[in-house]
Amino acid sequence: MFNRQQRYIQKQSAAFFLRKEHPLPFLFFAVFFSSLFVSLPVLCRNSAGFEIAIGDFLASAKIDLLLKNQEEKISYLHTTSPNTPFLNKAELRTRTDEGFDQSGQRYSLRLYPNGQGETKAGKKVYHATVKSNRTQYDLLLHRALKKRYILVINLLKELDYLDLKKKLMLVQEDKAIVLNSRINTPDFRITELIKAKDTLVELQIEIIGLENKISAVEESIRSCMQTEDSIALKGETLAGVDLVRKTFLQFDHHVDDDNIYLKNSNYDKEIVQGMYELEKAEGKRYINFFEAAYDNDEGGRPSDSISFGVGINLPFIRSNRMEVNRRKLQFLSAKGENEELKRSLGENVRLLSGEMNNMFRQYDVLMEEKTTGGTESALKKYMETEGIDPLMLLDMQESIVKTDILIKQKQYEIYTKYLEYLDISGQLTRHPIRNYLSPDLEQIEL
Repeated sequence: MFNRQQRYIQKQSAAFFLRKEHPLPFLFFAVFFSSLFVSLPVLCRNSAGFEIAIGDFLASAKIDLLLKNQEEKISYLHTTSPNTPFLNKAELRTRTDEGFDQSGQRYSLRLYPNGQGETKAGKKVYHATVKSNRTQYDLLLHRALKKRYILVINLLKELDYLDLKKKLMLVQEDKAIVLNSRINTPDFRITELIKAKDTLVELQIEIIGLENKISAVEESIRSCMQTEDSIALKGETLAGVDLVRKTFLQFDHHVDDDNIYLKNSNYDKEIVQGMYELEKAEGKRYINFFEAAYDNDEGGRPSDSISFGVGINLPFIRSNRMEVNRRKLQFLSAKGENEELKRSLGENVRLLSGEMNNMFRQYDVLMEEKTTGGTESALKKYMETEGIDPLMLLDMQESIVKTDILIKQKQYEIYTKYLEYLDISGQLTRHPIRNYLSPDLEQIEL
């Protein structure tokens, strides 16, 4: 079977021959066969470069450059540990009296204990930091996957628009031929010919713009794959709107703690809460230090040279009171942001659900018009009559192509809104991770 570009080239060649040798039969040929080409499946999008399946391109999210740095952070955290249990620090001190007499040397070991609950709070901060960095890795992976979905949808959309615009341009060229042939007839209207030529120029500009967009998207795809070689997506059948609707209706439209955005926010809040509890515990260091000392200058028995001491912090004087207040405010802010995020995510999921349902209804209206009461049915009946007006035939064909453009626009609007829903709801990277653009919802290994 042929790809779209091959079909387009063959149709152009046939069109040139028929235009030159048989102008009128060409019109019937173009109208009949171009209506068939609109609905043919796409097997290959581009013959240049090497091909990659959509699922494999989505799976390339795991090699995104942003993930490498996050992996280094996680690896480093696994080589560290929380603070030393029970002790904040230890000091070995020495003192020499005047004259630097070794017999007057004094040695002491001073231990600074942690405050009440400080060890527990430190461990909480450490473990929350490790979990937070793992979640940040998952969030970066989520965003990398979303980026690739957007590129796939944009590329396929622009390629479909390009095909349809080229079909529309062929119809406009045919209209210009017919109108030119009627220049010397009584029913000729110069305004119609001018309009047809203006439309042709507009379509040519649109086609150039679409080709530029396609080149930009393909460049982004090469960047994601970390290659300078030309890449083409393998021609695959995308999940139809009916399958998207079926899958969408199976989702539970609620935001839970497994949502990647909320999960990341929860750990951020947990870290700030731990830092607040750690700061409070540091303020509960009622015992500043324990000290054991040995003084050579004491003489006599060795036991007379050994002494013990303790430092007591007065509980009504706290040097870190301002820091505790600052940590408390940070925790309250993080808590408020977390609650607002949860509310916002839930609201957005509900709004997107309503928008999706409305889009499905709009798509159904377009498909109903195309399959039952639309121009295609009228065209089939009209071609069975005698004395067919070529210009009327082309007008009907133009209407068919424009309807197909509207259907494609709505289809890709649904894909885009569906991706937005999968992103906000957290379904995009909920295990098992799937390719939501494939008809069989294939699993993606990430």
